[in-house]
Amino acid sequence: MINPSDREILIAIKLEDRRVLNYLYSRYFSSVSYYVHKHSGTEADAQDVFQDALVIIFLRVKKSIPELKSSFTSYLHSIIAYLWMKELRRMRISSRNTPVPTEEELIDDSLVEEYILMEKRKLVLEYYSQLSKECKKLLTLYINETPVFRITQIMGYSSVQYCRNRKTSCKEKLVRKIWNSPRYKELKNEKYQQGSKVPRW
Repeated sequence: MINPSDREILIAIKLEDRRVLNYLYSRYFSSVSYYVHKHSGTEADAQDVFQDALVIIFLRVKKSIPELKSSFTSYLHSIIAYLWMKELRRMRISSRNTPVPTEEELIDDSLVEEYILMEKRKLVLEYYSQLSKECKKLLTLYINETPVFRITQIMGYSSVQYCRNRKTSCKEKLVRKIWNSPRYKELKNEKYQQGSKVPRW
């Protein structure tokens, strides 16, 4: 991509055009890396926060392409600043350089919702990876909408009812792990606080 407009960037993200990822990395990552390093972070932190910002933008544009109040550059960097502020708070680290902006200065409520959704998805993947091989295989087959009789055959279960019972048991294990996570409780609290605000858009 050569000098795309802000709207062309958003459309390319919505269409999952891989060329836009190369463009965004080459155009913006160095400034993101500088910002994160300046505020007590590492190169790995910069990679993580940049990827998270792109996920949030992807979630936004999949709903509808937003009308940006400023440039895409400002939009991206506001998300980066918001995400890094969250990470610093989580790590209980204070940046001694330029103060990290507050949420009110950075972001609108609808974008906070995307942040919470992204973090919940991370939790699901994290605790899914901790399940037994059987549970992971079983739940993956259900997610892929494999017919239950076929799942019963693949898993070698004695009956369809037993297959359903095992699916319920595995799902309950996953849900309990997520619900008992301190991070999930933080996100619930953040959702409650976010719901008490007046949306800006």
